[in-house]
Amino acid sequence: MSRRAVIHAGFHKTGTTSIQAALYAGREALARHGYAYPDTPERRQHTTSHFVAINGLFFRRGRAVTADFLAGIRSSRTSTILSAENLFGLPRRALGEPLADHWSRKAGILGGFRDGLGMQEMLVVIFLRDPADYLVSLFRQYLKSPMPKAATLDGCFAEFATVDYDELVRLGESSVAAFTRVAALPDLTEPEQRRNISLDWSRLEAKRLRAQSPQPPPVVAGSGKARAALNGEIEKAVRRRVADYLDESDYAPFRHGA
Repeated sequence: MSRRAVIHAGFHKTGTTSIQAALYAGREALARHGYAYPDTPERRQHTTSHFVAINGLFFRRGRAVTADFLAGIRSSRTSTILSAENLFGLPRRALGEPLADHWSRKAGILGGFRDGLGMQEMLVVIFLRDPADYLVSLFRQYLKSPMPKAATLDGCFAEFATVDYDELVRLGESSVAAFTRVAALPDLTEPEQRRNISLDWSRLEAKRLRAQSPQPPPVVAGSGKARAALNGEIEKAVRRRVADYLDESDYAPFRHGA
């Protein structure tokens, strides 16, 4: 039987944390179907994802860790599932790096990753999301726990399966259920509590104001309708700012269907 690699490559803010938690918790069930969801070499951060394990693809500092991680996968006899949002992007070396050089470098890195796995079959699963909704969600993530992120993936893998995250939300299907369906994997138990739930907008706004000024922000009293109304007004303001940004950026053609 040929060995198969299923690569969950993001996109960021499309239920990735829930998928990773379900895959990690369901390792025994996956093993019964011939799949391994490997431990990451360093457990201090990104416990359920392979972010740290594959970071050496992109940065010199982690090359030894990534080489050992891939060697372990090659030596195993099972199919493998990997999940890491950093596979979706590759930072440019500098703002002045020519795009042609950037894409050529990316193709070489990801091609080496594909060969390094030593699998006969490969499926890359990508969840897509509307740019405006993504940026709003990313802004919430930055306010909660700032971390730089990237946003592209080169088409050098053997096969792709894309998932429309907005359609999932409309239909009420979870990202975990969609991932197992698209990748033809056994059903996994949904995590009891989502790992990456953001604070509501009023609390995030208070945190943002604290970061900008030494003066304490105004206290939002009460809960219920008053807080819900304030959350709605803040989100509307954020969406207006994001829409203006998209109209002035490279996202504009995609947003307007050009």
